[in-house]
Amino acid sequence: MVYADTFDHARSNIKQNLILMKRQLDKYQLMEALKFTSSMLQELRSPNWSPKQYYELYILIFDSLSILSEYLIENHPKKHHLADLYELVQYAGNVIPRLYLMITVGTCYLHFETGTTRQEILKDMIEMARGIQNPIRGLFIRYFISQRTKEFLLEDDSTNKTIGNEEGEVLERDVETIKFNCQFILNNFIEMNKLWVRLQYQGPLKEREQRTKERQELQILIGSQLVRLSQIIEEEDGEIEKNDAKYFQIYSQEILPVLLEQIIECKDTICQEYLFDVICQVFPDYYHFKTLPQLLKTTIYLNPKVHINKLIITLIHRLTDYVNRHNLTSDDSTEIEESTDKNNDIFETFWKYINDIKKERNDFPLDQFILLIQDIVNLSLSWYTQRFDHIEYLFQFLLDAFVEQDLTNTEIERLNPLFVQLLTFVTENEEYENNDTKAQHTANFYYQVIIKCPSYTKLLLSLDTQKTTQMNIISIITNKFIIDELSNEEEKENWVLSSKIELETFLKFLQPLINYQDSNNGNDQELIAKLCHVIYNNLVRNKRMTPFKTIENQLEVILSLKTHLNNNNRNSNIIVTYPTIITIFWKLIRTANFLKSKLVKRQDYYNNLIKQIFKYVSRCNNDLFDFVNLNNVETEVNDVIDMDTNIRITDFIFKLNLNNASLADQLGYNEIAYDFFSQAFTVFEESLSDSKTQFQALNYMTQCLQKTRSLYGENEDENKDNYYESLIVRCTLHGSKLLKKQDQCRSVYLCSHLWWATEINSIGEDEEVEGINSSEHFYRNGKRLLECLQRSLRTADSIMDNVQSCELMVEILNRCLYYFARGEEFETKVTTNYINGLIELIKTNLKSLNLEKMNDLTIDKSNEPNEVAVSEYVTGLDGSCWKLPSKDISPAIISSAQLIKGKLSIRDMISIPIDHFNRTCDYILTQSATDQRFKNIVV
Repeated sequence: MVYADTFDHARSNIKQNLILMKRQLDKYQLMEALKFTSSMLQELRSPNWSPKQYYELYILIFDSLSILSEYLIENHPKKHHLADLYELVQYAGNVIPRLYLMITVGTCYLHFETGTTRQEILKDMIEMARGIQNPIRGLFIRYFISQRTKEFLLEDDSTNKTIGNEEGEVLERDVETIKFNCQFILNNFIEMNKLWVRLQYQGPLKEREQRTKERQELQILIGSQLVRLSQIIEEEDGEIEKNDAKYFQIYSQEILPVLLEQIIECKDTICQEYLFDVICQVFPDYYHFKTLPQLLKTTIYLNPKVHINKLIITLIHRLTDYVNRHNLTSDDSTEIEESTDKNNDIFETFWKYINDIKKERNDFPLDQFILLIQDIVNLSLSWYTQRFDHIEYLFQFLLDAFVEQDLTNTEIERLNPLFVQLLTFVTENEEYENNDTKAQHTANFYYQVIIKCPSYTKLLLSLDTQKTTQMNIISIITNKFIIDELSNEEEKENWVLSSKIELETFLKFLQPLINYQDSNNGNDQELIAKLCHVIYNNLVRNKRMTPFKTIENQLEVILSLKTHLNNNNRNSNIIVTYPTIITIFWKLIRTANFLKSKLVKRQDYYNNLIKQIFKYVSRCNNDLFDFVNLNNVETEVNDVIDMDTNIRITDFIFKLNLNNASLADQLGYNEIAYDFFSQAFTVFEESLSDSKTQFQALNYMTQCLQKTRSLYGENEDENKDNYYESLIVRCTLHGSKLLKKQDQCRSVYLCSHLWWATEINSIGEDEEVEGINSSEHFYRNGKRLLECLQRSLRTADSIMDNVQSCELMVEILNRCLYYFARGEEFETKVTTNYINGLIELIKTNLKSLNLEKMNDLTIDKSNEPNEVAVSEYVTGLDGSCWKLPSKDISPAIISSAQLIKGKLSIRDMISIPIDHFNRTCDYILTQSATDQRFKNIVV
């Protein structure tokens, strides 16, 4: 019979013959039914179908033959005998229909036969299938055999069991049956594999890619045979390890050698990769553990085009899962090794394997080595949680391979993602689960790896040409230390810095990031700065567990850290990291001062220690200042830091000195405080050239000096008096020499506060407390105070801009009123007559402003008659103008540039000092109600 020309026609023929077959079976006309069955089977002879189409037709045929099988089983031996029918169907005209009918009848016959007869029928079917050598047809006929015989191979053969006194005899018969069933499937698998490999050579060469796709579509048929084998050896109660003697011996001696031999002999890349993967997937993990050397040895002899690392990774994942399952059921990881063969060291097996690969496969690429070692590391961490020596062996092996291959920069760059995954111990799937940490291991784990695995750091440092990769790896791990430190987990596994050697090793790991010179790596240097705090907190938290119990030991650690942060003495990154070191020094100083107050007998010792730490702080400040000066001279460093940044850094160094001075003053170290104030003045004089920055710096200096107390403590010590006075005189002189006159004026009248100190409530000072004399406890000099106010007034009067001049005079008036309210006239020297004279001077200047305002208003009205009145404005301390807010609206600042561009009209600018003076007058009138002295002020 001729098969159909089209696929739809073939499918229609099968359905029509199925209907006809059912009708004949209902009439008990078996021969007629077999005729229609043979007709539908003809469609499987066509060479025109693709694997997908052939499989669809096969499913229709399989369902149809299942209906025939049910009929044959139900009517044996009433209507027919299957033995006779089995002989009859073998006379079919074509081999495809003949074999499908023979297998269908034969499997039905197996329901009624056992023992030797059953085995003979199975052997006969598998041998007869050799008659089909076409790859696709042969694969499906053997797949049909596998499906039809599945139930017989998995069930027990009762006739093979003998009852006797010796229990071993029964076990031996069962094993023989299992061996036969396994051998039957293996024979079928071998033939199917040969057909599958042969399929790639079918058709013209230009269709090779199409054949490859077809083979991949059919590979599930081959894998199903291995699934059958796994189901046989996992029968009974399913507990593999309890039936080790019965099933494992069959697997290791009868099944695995045959499978591995077939994988090696086929020499086909697709076949080898697929079959090895299926073996790893379908058979029990325990078997893989017991036969690991055989599996690994096989991979060495595979086709060079096979990606061995993929196969080994699959195997490692199965072993890792096996270990994890044991960990879930056992609290003690040692039970894992006790439940397996103690002589089978899994790490030693893999260690020997990667060395064998290196010897046997000179062409083995480094990227596969990296992936392979990464998974062996993960397996070792799962199996041997505390064996960091294993990790050291693996990294040393990879380091040697990396050096031997002598890769180019381009080749190394291609491997960068793999190195990041390997050195951060983050798998590809984990990498995208948490982009912030990109790591699930604890900080203690990374610390142990860094300390106990020198090759780990060496491998990282060997990537010296790939700075970005180094930075990425170190940043990920550093972030983990920081995040773990900030976590509130009470049971978290803390890492412990237990020796100076460990510190040096840890800092060596961080050195690439510390030395990385890049204007865009500020975030990375912030990580180092944060890590410095983490290290110090570790010292304090674990000081009873380490040699760093005392402040001296902790100080040594911080000094070592400081040395590494600036090991080449020209590291621009100290701009970010040194302030952190200074902050830690401050913590040590306060701790030492606390111990000084508690341990009276050791006060001299802690005094000297505090002074020494202050010297280290001063050295850090000087290093920062020297670097900025170097940046101003050398062009090669100037590329790293621009001038604007340079100004900000200099201003920051200036403020650091003032903070150090304030700390020393709080602790009573007046000489140290004076030295830091002097250093601040040096920075101001030598490096702060921007006028705006200078004005702000002097304001900050004034605030710090006004809060000092130790610089003018005891009258009998002349130096202390000279310390404070010399500093405030110097500050006032600098203020009077600023570039802009308005800055001079404001700076000088602010410096007047330095000559009239007031109480600081936060430290418990209060003039009204009995026993406190303001003249003894606070530095006050009314004569100098008045001189500052007069100097600022002269400066304000000399300004050509009448608006600015009047505004400054009003500000000076406000200062005079402050001193007038806070002290007596004979003390502050700010008398009523002086204030009245200043008010008259302001009124005189404001008259001219009012005239100018009226003229401007006339001009504006003539030009813009419909202009809406503008809001009021005030002047800030730095001369900036602020727009007074309307209801529910925040104030908006107007810069000097906006004033130049005409954002404010002349009338608006004139209104600023006028409105300011009016508010001051209102204040005077309000105060006169409570203070009789204010009634003498004429407004």
